[in-house]
Amino acid sequence: MGLWKSLFGGGRPSKNDLVRSLAKQRVREDPMAAAMGFNENMIDGLGMMQLAGLPESGIATIVETFATLKKHGVPESEIFARIEAHRSSIGSGRIPNPLSLESYIRYRIDIEHNHGAPISEEFLAEAIRVCRQHFGC
Repeated sequence: MGLWKSLFGGGRPSKNDLVRSLAKQRVREDPMAAAMGFNENMIDGLGMMQLAGLPESGIATIVETFATLKKHGVPESEIFARIEAHRSSIGSGRIPNPLSLESYIRYRIDIEHNHGAPISEEFLAEAIRVCRQHFGC
C-alpha cells in the first residue's frame, strides 16, 4: 500500500488521476525518462487525449477491463481474447505463455510503447498492483 498512500493519501482517485500519478512516479524514478527530457511538470500539462496515450493509461485500462469482466464471471481466457481483439488494431504479436494479467500487460506495453523510454519491470509490477487495488481485482 506504500505507493498508493504516497500517491493518493488513502483516497480513491479518478482513472485520469491514477494515470497521471503513475506517470509522475515513473518520471521521478526512471533515469531513462528523465534523460529523454520528461518531467512531472510535463505530465501535469498533458490533456486527456495525451494522457490516454501514455503506457500508464494502457495499464490502467487493461486492469479496469480485466476487473470488470472478471466481476461479471467471464473466464480469464475469454477476458484476454476480448481485450486482444480490441487492442490488436494497434498491433499484435505472440500472446505470452503462461498467460497472466502481468504477462499480458507487458506484452501490450512492448507492442504499443516500443518507441519510448523502456518501462522497468519494477515499475510495471508496482503500477499493476496499484491499478489492481484501484479497480478491485
